[in-house]
Amino acid sequence: MADFFRRQATEPLARYLGGTDAAERAAAVSSLIMGTIIQRYVLAIAPLAATSADGARSWLGTALQLLLTGGEFQPL
Repeated sequence: MADFFRRQATEPLARYLGGTDAAERAAAVSSLIMGTIIQRYVLAIAPLAATSADGARSWLGTALQLLLTGGEFQPL
């Protein structure tokens, strides 16, 4: 399963993103998406499982955009 996901998702995304850190950013995107799916739908861990679709879309979209564009996170 890991090999399939790497070949079908992570590697093509890294090629699309380009740049010296493309593989790392693609892996981070993969980790964020898979972790969210597992915690929200498989394990149903609160509060993520109870978050509205709009709420999850908002924070997930922001995090994905930063990873995909190579943006910098602002320190808290």
